[in-house]
Amino acid sequence: MYKKCYEFYQEPAQFAYAEQQCNGEHGHLVSIASAFENSLVNVNAEVSFPNGTKNYWIGINDLLKPGTWTWISGSNATYDDWAPTQPRQGSDCGMVQISEGQWYSADCMIFLPYVCEVPVIYPPTCPPQSTPPHIARTGEKQDPKERLTWIGLQWSPLESQQIYLLTPALRPHQIERIMKSSLNTNGMNHGTM
Repeated sequence: MYKKCYEFYQEPAQFAYAEQQCNGEHGHLVSIASAFENSLVNVNAEVSFPNGTKNYWIGINDLLKPGTWTWISGSNATYDDWAPTQPRQGSDCGMVQISEGQWYSADCMIFLPYVCEVPVIYPPTCPPQSTPPHIARTGEKQDPKERLTWIGLQWSPLESQQIYLLTPALRPHQIERIMKSSLNTNGMNHGTM
């Protein structure tokens, strides 16, 4: 939805150093564009940061022009969630209070954990559709003492992948069911049952 990933850094840092660390990952301190995103980041911060963490840096600041709050990435702040009486003059960097999810201005020199946003480098894509592979049973060995069965399976000959499953002792109809279910799960999961 937002085409970015969030990284939660537990080690407290000053605002400028936190931004520098985000830059090292080809990103910035997080810019928040909506109430949904604000909530999403805050909920994840709550579980990502150590217990007792009260605040964390986000990328909003008025360092370039006092009184004009923008994102460190350079984009304008079209959404905000300032707490009442915030932001305060003279406190130039934005932090979020975890308990409320609201924003507060703070001294940029204090040390806080922080959230970076980084671009999605490898966007998720769906693999091309294909027909399920042909599976052939290549062998079977019973171990009655241990009540286990070794089943050899080979995927379509072009792939020449072969696996052996170690399973509890199975009857022939159970083995056939395993082979059929492997075709019905997902044809792309070659070698996984």
